[in-house]
Amino acid sequence: MTRLASIAAVLAAAGSYYLLEVDRRSPRALDLVELQGQVGVPLWALLAGAGVVLWWLDGRSARPPATGAARGPTRSAAQPDPPPTADGDWYAAAVATAHGTAWEQGVRVSFAPLPDVDVMLVVQSGTAARIKRSVRAFAALLSTLPRPQRVRIQLRQCDTAGLDLCKEVDGIFHTFWPRGKLRVLQSGQEVDVLFQHPEPGWPGQRV
Repeated sequence: MTRLASIAAVLAAAGSYYLLEVDRRSPRALDLVELQGQVGVPLWALLAGAGVVLWWLDGRSARPPATGAARGPTRSAAQPDPPPTADGDWYAAAVATAHGTAWEQGVRVSFAPLPDVDVMLVVQSGTAARIKRSVRAFAALLSTLPRPQRVRIQLRQCDTAGLDLCKEVDGIFHTFWPRGKLRVLQSGQEVDVLFQHPEPGWPGQRV
């Protein structure tokens, strides 16, 4: 039941993203815009985060209890549970959420696209407005996950006239994380966001 609820939350996140970020004019979209204004945070990000948490909880409940013979050394109460791995609960749910999200045309999110990049947002032939919306949606998705080490925003054949990409990314990401917790570096049409104190569990991460 928890996994079904997780899938439902992911689908609801995709639908609300389309209504809030793409449609914005239908009666249902206007109702959601008004509700989001009252809540103060992106509704689709909340739903996506709920889906990740429910998926994680379902995975934990499905694990068989350890027997005395297989348990091995007992961890002290102060020691945390081992971090999830690439095929673990939250990571699989995050990939499913990103793939199930109704991103705008020419926008996609890839997990572990390069050895030193945990997640990458690619915007193809986008306007300045689309780039801003996509970066904000990308940051909102990341804010529901453990902190990665490095994420990348890559523009391909985009119209960036009048857009200071590095400044825009810095401002958007710092609405989700405090100042001093990340650095933003630009190289041409690519912007990398490097997080301080990344959390473990990302595949291939070198901490």
